[in-house]
Amino acid sequence: MHSNKIRVALVAAAIAALSFAAASLISLETLRANVRAGLEQRLSLALTSRLIKLERITATVEQDLALSSASTLVQTALASFTQAFRLLGEDPTAEVQRLYLTESPHGPGERHALVEADDGSFYSGLHGLYHPWFQRLMAARDYYDIFLINKNGDIVYSTFKEDDLGTNLIDGPYSGEAIGTIFRRALDAAPGTIAASDFAPYPPSAGLPAAFAGTPVYRDGKAIGVMLVQLRLDPIDEVMRASDFLGATGETYLANQDALMLTRARFADNDPFALTVENEAVSRALKGAAGFLEIGDYRGEDVLAVYRPFQWAGATWAAVAEIQIAEFDTGAKALARWLLIVGALLALLAGAIGWILAAPERTPRGYDPDKAG
Repeated sequence: MHSNKIRVALVAAAIAALSFAAASLISLETLRANVRAGLEQRLSLALTSRLIKLERITATVEQDLALSSASTLVQTALASFTQAFRLLGEDPTAEVQRLYLTESPHGPGERHALVEADDGSFYSGLHGLYHPWFQRLMAARDYYDIFLINKNGDIVYSTFKEDDLGTNLIDGPYSGEAIGTIFRRALDAAPGTIAASDFAPYPPSAGLPAAFAGTPVYRDGKAIGVMLVQLRLDPIDEVMRASDFLGATGETYLANQDALMLTRARFADNDPFALTVENEAVSRALKGAAGFLEIGDYRGEDVLAVYRPFQWAGATWAAVAEIQIAEFDTGAKALARWLLIVGALLALLAGAIGWILAAPERTPRGYDPDKAG
């Protein structure tokens, strides 16, 4: 008697379950697409905000070099230091290092505090005159060092004072480093031209990462040398390690042409150049492309990544912002569990309604099953 009711209840439950499942799948896919689009927008915003800050840093360097090299102060300082350097004796390199390195009352990292050595030389008199101005510029811009280099390649002045002071960038011990390359490129350039290097370990600075930017200094229409700044990685690292817009698992970083991470990772205790990030996002960015990808990151996690190239004065870096896919799947998984519960309840409800509304089976009047057949 109840078989008809059971059939109707099961059909009703099945129809309700299938209809709800189809609608749920559409809703889940729509939700996931919307969440992904929102995350792409967040990642793009995060990366854009950081690249704008990097552009400000590099623009400030270019502006400082352009304005300073065109100033009478820097032109006169370079010409005067060139003359004074020659007057230090037969070995001016050894003498300037004796005065401002080995016999300085300040140790490594503090030698810039010496304004003027007490030897009474023309060089030290000039140093006392110009050094405070360069100190203020170095501190205001957070430069690691500022150099004046004559056209013969001699580092005739350094603000921070390390072992490169007084050495020659054409045939000296550091001529093969990036500082030598940038000096030679800048010296041969037109006024106002900026030459810059990528970051690399620099021996005089205890192997710390350093980049160099320089511009020629002209006086009376002739190049007399180069003004050059040594950049520290810390300000760039600070920009890229910020976590705003990145949720619990997101991060941004820069990678160089060798796919080595320039900045410290948010989730790894790495030094610059110590972490390799060979993935498709980095590879495409270094080739000048920009876009979105799902990739495996340096931790083996599946991430959604936005990538762009960042170019400055001949150097190209890959800029990447990424977030774990598991983080943006969390909402969809929670909704799926909720929909499963609701779907089961709706199927039960539909089955119950089908049971109630189903007509009971009726037998023909006068029908006696014992007499049938």
